[in-house]
Amino acid sequence: MIPADVDWDDVRLQIESELSTKIDKKAAAKDTWEKVAQAIAPDNKDLLQKNPGILYAVNGILMGLIVITPLAGFVSPGSAIILGVLAGPLFVTGERFFGRSGWYTDPVGLLPGHLLGGVFGVLMIAFFAQTAFATGSGFPGLPNGLLFGGGGAAFKQLGIEVLGIIVVMAVIFAISFATAWVIQTFAGGIRTDDAAPELIPVSGGDAAV
Repeated sequence: MIPADVDWDDVRLQIESELSTKIDKKAAAKDTWEKVAQAIAPDNKDLLQKNPGILYAVNGILMGLIVITPLAGFVSPGSAIILGVLAGPLFVTGERFFGRSGWYTDPVGLLPGHLLGGVFGVLMIAFFAQTAFATGSGFPGLPNGLLFGGGGAAFKQLGIEVLGIIVVMAVIFAISFATAWVIQTFAGGIRTDDAAPELIPVSGGDAAV
């Protein structure tokens, strides 16, 4: 049941704030991904094309959404744009780094997007959070970030975020490893040969899915 004393103006403002934050960040991430990709990857012919490809554009959008998820409701629209600008090149750098590895298959960039984007977004709480926005989201105890004069409280928050990341990654790794081991043992593996006939090449060389 909705309380009788709900201030609907506050509810409307909070919804508008969160929506504008996500929209601003998503657009900024997509634009900067396409521009920065060409600057930091001059040896990649796909990225030097006028249109880097639909998967690259989609990953730029997704990176913005991934980064803003832990920050939504805690940062201003202006901060969201800055984070979106940072999210684009972060994905390109991560995709190139992980792409050099041959021990896993990731044709659409899920690992650099979700791993780096998630970790980056959580850590940025301690830098970009503003108590005024956090209070409106129901978290009045969240201090201002380091970029907004949070001081010692922001450093403490950063430590909390780092600890949370370590614990979550350890638990998820253990569960994922156990799951992969079961599949490997009873189903013969979870990878397929790169030349398998069921793989469909995507135009532009973006991926084979």
